[in-house]
Formats: sequence, C-alpha cells, structure tokens
Amino acid sequence: HRAQSTHSRSVERSSGSPSAAVRLHPTNAIEQWLMHQSDVAPLNTEALWLEALPILQVLWPELRAETYVRSLASMQERGYELFGIRSEDELVAVAGVQEIELLARGKILWLFDMATHPQHQGKGFGTRLLRFLQGYAQANGYSRLLLHTSASREATIAFYRSQLGEPFGV
Repeated sequence: HRAQSTHSRSVERSSGSPSAAVRLHPTNAIEQWLMHQSDVAPLNTEALWLEALPILQVLWPELRAETYVRSLASMQERGYELFGIRSEDELVAVAGVQEIELLARGKILWLFDMATHPQHQGKGFGTRLLRFLQGYAQANGYSRLLLHTSASREATIAFYRSQLGEPFGV
C-alpha cells in the first residue's frame, strides 16, 4: 500500500475452503485453542497500540502517535485487528489483518502491516507471527491469507517466498 513503486506483488496462501463470515476475535473453541497455543496475542488497547508504534514505524516512519491512535481506533471499528509477539516481555513483532471479501475469492484474511523490530529481525519472530496468522485464517474459515508488498522490497519478497512459496500475482 505505499505508493513508492508503481510495481507491486501480491502473495497469497490457500488456507482451506471458504465458509461463513467470522470475526477476528476468539469466539469459538478453535480460535481460543489457537490463541493459547501461541505466544501471539491481540493488541487491543491504546497502551498496546502505543507499544507497537515503534515497530510499525519500521514500515511507516511517518506515523505519529496522535494520528496513529485515532486511525487505529477507526480501523478497528471496521474490523482491523493488530497482533503482536513478545520475547522476554518485550513486543518484538506485529501484524495487522482484516477480513475482506473479493468477488472471485470469497472472504480472505488480508495482511496489511507486518514488521519486526530491527534488533530482533532474523530470529524467527516474523515466521512465528506469519504461521500464527496462517493458522488463524484456517481456523476461522478464510479461503486464504493475502498480502501486498512493494516490488522494490526485495528482502521482504524473499521472506514471504520462503514462507509462503511463489507469489500468485504480480
């Protein structure tokens, strides 16, 4: 979603068959089990959002606390969910997702924002967060986990390829 490059790539991974719409909050036994099997947790308070801000600034350096909190509150009202992973009580990686529906693909889980703190990159936190999101998408009946990244972000594309396989769209 950044407009730095006119070329972009989409990466998607099938996660099962489409089913009825579900919320991004743990409301059934499968979702609750998944949340307890992982060190990933929802970031759903203003204090947690502010803790996530420096990590999200890795992706979006222009983010400022006052507008970020207001925007995130508005986005959450429309279904955006922010998740984070901790190491020794420090938030080290975050990912923001939202359910969207596409004519040809049905309901999917869209990965909007995913970042790991620079001091913790290369330690498997992004992989664990992505694996959680794949399981979360499957447990909630989404047809796929889909994301978009700039074609100029070669390291990012290499990471997603290593985790998800070859992109389906360019």
